[in-house]
Amino acid sequence: MEQYFTQNPTTEKEIYKFDWNVGKEVFNFYTSESLVTMCDVNERALELSKMNAKENKVDDRIKIIASSAFENIKDNYDIIMTNPPIRAGKDLIFSFYEGAYKHLNKGGKLYVVIQKKQGALSTKAKLESLFGNCEIADKKSGYFIFRSIRE
Repeated sequence: MEQYFTQNPTTEKEIYKFDWNVGKEVFNFYTSESLVTMCDVNERALELSKMNAKENKVDDRIKIIASSAFENIKDNYDIIMTNPPIRAGKDLIFSFYEGAYKHLNKGGKLYVVIQKKQGALSTKAKLESLFGNCEIADKKSGYFIFRSIRE
């Protein structure tokens, strides 16, 4: 997803971003104006994200929260991004997509990175049913980046 956003930067208006299932995130694709909320249930992933935010000098605008999807999230966002934890199961991932729809501002975008062999077709169908739209923003080496917009 980093490469996609480097080549397709977000607009000035899209500053409230949410990233689920963070791992050791790379922060250089967030614009300098971005206010980012990141969440994960894995404590190690959260610690690595905090260390990386500090190393990249963006810790003043990155909020890192222990949360299973939107469980501890109250805000709405312009952009929500995820590379979903496939092993968590389709029910959890699809409930995340439903939560994402509820937590997007009007015109907000959900980006999902997923492998074709790990549920890309069912994800696309789910996003189309939720949002009424889903397009392939990028596709490389068996990976898709889907984008759905809350209208």
